[in-house]
Amino acid sequence: MYGPAFSPVAKARAREVLFSAGDKVIVKRDDSQGGFDVFFVEADGFDLDVLLREAPNAVIQQRIDQHPLFTELSGAEGSNLRLITVRLPNGALEVRVAVMRFGDEGGRIVGGIGGYFAVVDPVSGRFTEGYRAPDWRLMDRIPGRTRALGSEPMPGFSEACSACLTLHARVPHLGVIGWDVMIDAEARPWVVEWNARHPAPAAPETFQGPLFLGVGWETLRPIRRTWLF
Repeated sequence: MYGPAFSPVAKARAREVLFSAGDKVIVKRDDSQGGFDVFFVEADGFDLDVLLREAPNAVIQQRIDQHPLFTELSGAEGSNLRLITVRLPNGALEVRVAVMRFGDEGGRIVGGIGGYFAVVDPVSGRFTEGYRAPDWRLMDRIPGRTRALGSEPMPGFSEACSACLTLHARVPHLGVIGWDVMIDAEARPWVVEWNARHPAPAAPETFQGPLFLGVGWETLRPIRRTWLF
């Protein structure tokens, strides 16, 4: 077991380290995606040997208490902001896509399948129009909830953009990265995952049109066939 700085953590200190910020942690098995192979582990009944057996190669993260606005809007935990940053031909970095993803009522983990999403203007941080349902319908509020999105900038948005742009600058060889960010109760951003292979811009492009003009990707051609082409 290793800590955030890749320093070894002794088995005797595992419980202390894992639950230093709360009584629940989130475990992401190797190659997890779309909310699958992701589960909660609680301090009560924690058994390190069982965890190592069931998830021998995994990432463990602290549970983040999301901003109360997102709980009020959806009634679910784990609402997260997908930001897609791109590197322009001149080397500058820019946020091109922002989408807030909400789970179903009572849900704890929001993935790429199901739930609801709302497009966010990447400049102002304001929600645009309304929610998109899994079947692509447009709605003004999530079923069973009384609050609509509203037109105010979402909390922590500019800070989330700044954090993702700073992180992207540390990996200059990647032209596009999709970031999953949670905004906590104090409006602070927490980057919980990044996606370099498949950042998933399809949903917002469906409603907003081409989002990557000026990046130069239209001139690219695959040099060999892969499952992505």
